Amino acid sequence: MSTPFFREAGLPRQMPDVGGAHERYNTEIGVVRAVHADIWCVDVEPQAGGLLRNVQLADYALPEVHVDGERPSYVEFWHRGGEIQDVWCRQVHWRSFPGPETAGEPEKRYYHKHLKLERRGDITVRITPDNRIYLYDAESGDYCLYEQETRTFHVIGPHVFLGTDEADRIELHTGDPLTNQVRIRIPKALIGQAAIEDTDGISYKAGEIIHLVSDVIKLTATTAITLDPPRINFGTATASEQVVLGNLFQTFLNAFLTYFNGHQHSGVQTGPGTSGPPTAPTALMPNSTLSTIARVSQ
Repeated sequence: MSTPFFREAGLPRQMPDVGGAHERYNTEIGVVRAVHADIWCVDVEPQAGGLLRNVQLADYALPEVHVDGERPSYVEFWHRGGEIQDVWCRQVHWRSFPGPETAGEPEKRYYHKHLKLERRGDITVRITPDNRIYLYDAESGDYCLYEQETRTFHVIGPHVFLGTDEADRIELHTGDPLTNQVRIRIPKALIGQAAIEDTDGISYKAGEIIHLVSDVIKLTATTAITLDPPRINFGTATASEQVVLGNLFQTFLNAFLTYFNGHQHSGVQTGPGTSGPPTAPTALMPNSTLSTIARVSQ
């Protein structure tokens, strides 16, 4: 009766052991000296010395190449089935960080305080014993933290985007005096206690209307409040009465009063009766004294 052959495609055949020359049942540690992404393998330098080429990676992400004292990249390797030619490995993430003996380092570097810790370059994914989940944790100090107990997300970084890159989104840009701003790119927004359109608070529809609804609406500015539309309606949307322009009206009225105070009549007769009209009649109020923008209703 033959033994079924269950070896995966591309893996080496099992070799008969003669005097234990091909059996390796221990697990060892080493550093990554090369990465072969096309075949999902790495070259490993064992702690005992030597070099193992094309070691199969039993992990979901490729490790980095080890650099002594600068970028640690360790793997644990073993010989599957004890076969010396069939070497597998997985990453040892905690070796990417200083241990508890590193005095003065930030708490996040103490790997022994974490339930889960994985490192990719300058980015770390971690879960802490108090149920805080760092979705990312960069050496720049930026992080995204989810606190399960309070069901709260903390997103810390100078540029934060919520939504999509192509269309609707909310942007927060901080840290640069020239770009400190919040940007909201959205076709419709409802802000208020009930957040119901045209009911309370602010209703915004792009290119159509901004509707403010409240018992009192107050605008306060230390310098000026500027309204710059082609038309302003006071009272109702159908207001038709034009607003008088104060400075032009003042000029017109002062000219009239000056003329009125110094005018003389023609054809004056002594005794009872009425005088004739002024020798130079006063002009009527011109349309230029009326606003073409502001309208009020009665």
